[in-house]
Amino acid sequence: MSFEKAAKQKLRFTSADYNGTLNSEDLWDISLDSLDTMAQTLRTELKESSTKSFIRKANKKDATIKLRFDIVKRVIEVKLEAIETAEKSLETKQHNSMIREKIAAAKSKGLDNLSVKELEKLLK
Repeated sequence: MSFEKAAKQKLRFTSADYNGTLNSEDLWDISLDSLDTMAQTLRTELKESSTKSFIRKANKKDATIKLRFDIVKRVIEVKLEAIETAEKSLETKQHNSMIREKIAAAKSKGLDNLSVKELEKLLK
C-alpha cells in the first residue's frame, strides 16, 4: 500500500550520497548504508516536524515524511531478509558439499578392500 501511495503522489527521496532526487524504485539500487542514513534523517525530520497536539491531526507534510520513512524502512527490511536468505543458502550448499565429499570418501574407502574381479563386476 505504501508503494502505491508513493507512486500516486510521485514521492521523491533525497540522499546525501546521490545527486538529485530518487523515486521509490531507485531505493532498491541504493546501498544499505545509504538507506540507513536516509532512514535516520527521515526519522529526525519526522520527530522535529510532528504535531505535538493530541487534538489536532498531523499535517500533510508529517504524513509525507512518515510515508517516506516507512518506505525506506521496508526496503531496508527486504534487503536484510535477502542477505540473510542468501547466507543461509550458502551455508546449506557448503554443508551439503562437505557431506557429499564424505560420502564419496566413504564409498572410495569401501572399494579399496575389493579385489580386481569384484571391481570389474561393479563397472557399468
